[in-house]
Amino acid sequence: MTVIELGEVASSSGDEPDDSPAPGLDRRLLRQAAVAVLTVLVVLVVHGSAVPRIHGVRQLWSVPAAESDGSTITADTAYLQRTGSGSVRLTAYTLATGAVRWSRDIAATVGYVQPVEAAGILLLPIDLRTVKLARGQDEVVASEFHRETIALDARTGAERWRVAGEPQTVADDTALMAEFTEEGTFARIRLIRLADHSTVWTKDILGVQNHTVALRGTRPDRFITATGAGEVSVFRYADGTLVTRAKIPWVTPRPEEGYFNDLIASGDFLVVNHAQRETFELTVYRVDTMTELWHAKDTNGYAFFCGSAGLCLNLGDGIVARDTATGRQRWQLPRAANIWTVSDGRLVLDDGVDDGHPTLVDAVTGTPIGEPARGSTVWSPRPEDVLLLMRATESPPGRTSITRWDLRTGRRDLLGSVGLLPGHRCQAVANYLACTRETRFEVIAVGWP
Repeated sequence: MTVIELGEVASSSGDEPDDSPAPGLDRRLLRQAAVAVLTVLVVLVVHGSAVPRIHGVRQLWSVPAAESDGSTITADTAYLQRTGSGSVRLTAYTLATGAVRWSRDIAATVGYVQPVEAAGILLLPIDLRTVKLARGQDEVVASEFHRETIALDARTGAERWRVAGEPQTVADDTALMAEFTEEGTFARIRLIRLADHSTVWTKDILGVQNHTVALRGTRPDRFITATGAGEVSVFRYADGTLVTRAKIPWVTPRPEEGYFNDLIASGDFLVVNHAQRETFELTVYRVDTMTELWHAKDTNGYAFFCGSAGLCLNLGDGIVARDTATGRQRWQLPRAANIWTVSDGRLVLDDGVDDGHPTLVDAVTGTPIGEPARGSTVWSPRPEDVLLLMRATESPPGRTSITRWDLRTGRRDLLGSVGLLPGHRCQAVANYLACTRETRFEVIAVGWP
């Protein structure tokens, strides 16, 4: 079906988007276009096909941007991070209009800007350090970390506070901050309140190689550390109190040779995955007692918690879901390049190909919901019940179609199309799509009447 658009708004140079009126439209052409669309819909009804809902896709504003610039969006704001020589210019735009709310220069290297909407701040890790190791005649990066973090007021851009370290886990009102030695190893962990950066608790963690946080629902519940000797300590997240400590089998890490350990945790369970070249072994423990629950060999791949399904393992030749407490297999599906949880009861399996065929799956049963989709999924910080799919069009060529994917029912609705978006450097929230296209950052309204 041909998608008819009512023009795009291009911006002028500089930070301010161009909000000049679009050129006049010939009403006769609009009437003819409306008749054409109505004719297509009648044909679809006659042949019994599903009729897509008609929604709008409309470019709202755009500003200049470079490939090296970073961006992130919240429910009502777009933040553009322009990187210069030893400094960053951070600008906040009203998402709906492109009006500049504030802009400030930061004389430091800045990592990923992390909005914390509940606290009304932005967290900016700064002062990047890189630790390199000599390997023969070459140098390789052993670790990278930030020495400090700044909190900015999301409304004004004013600095609220700054602390040592970089955030590891951020909740609505707290952040777990890690500090590092000059060699890039863990030195200290500290839980702070985001309102005033006051310390809730702190611990020295020299010798710790791995750590993870177990969530209970959406809230951090346990903080877990593991040393190079396999000594595991479990702490209450709220106050840092030691819950239990145990020594478990451990692999001496040599990542370049395929030797490493992974820790993941959720609710009552800690999952430890050992890799030794081509041998993988997975063990599940009860997190409050470190009692071993079950063990599996030949887990060639990675494990992750997948909502109601329990524990999912990507084994290279397929996805297996197991009951976390017992290890009992619940279901198995063919191989997927990527798989992630979009809600407690839904998973998305992606073949990893541009314009591929992602599949929506019921997390409990492994049953596909609806037919496989077509396109590339757009990352969203809050997918809720909807994802957007993007796909290069064939007729007319040289455009990108945008489809709304209902994660409850599997229904897909074509919303419209925009000019070609190579690489799909996009993110979405609510009814907005934000993309970097060549030399511009643009915001598009999607799913509106």
